[in-house]
Amino acid sequence: MPVFSGTIGQFTGLKDKNGKDIYEGDILKDNKGQFGKVFYSCEEARFLVNWLFKDGSYTSDACFGYGEVVGNIYENTELLEGEKDE
Repeated sequence: MPVFSGTIGQFTGLKDKNGKDIYEGDILKDNKGQFGKVFYSCEEARFLVNWLFKDGSYTSDACFGYGEVVGNIYENTELLEGEKDE
């Protein structure tokens, strides 16, 4: 019988700057205090981070190594307040 591990998103196969596993739906924080959510891009067939900048703009890239997992979109939605619709 499968055991529930407590994670909801798909494992990306990547780790954050502290060596913690990164899952789809995780929220990362960079060294400038900006937040980003991890998602899977069907168009690019890979995991990306949708970085939300303090001015309200955002960009998507594949830079995970400088981010730190600080929560996820299911339990910490307040971290992404002001996020624009994708």
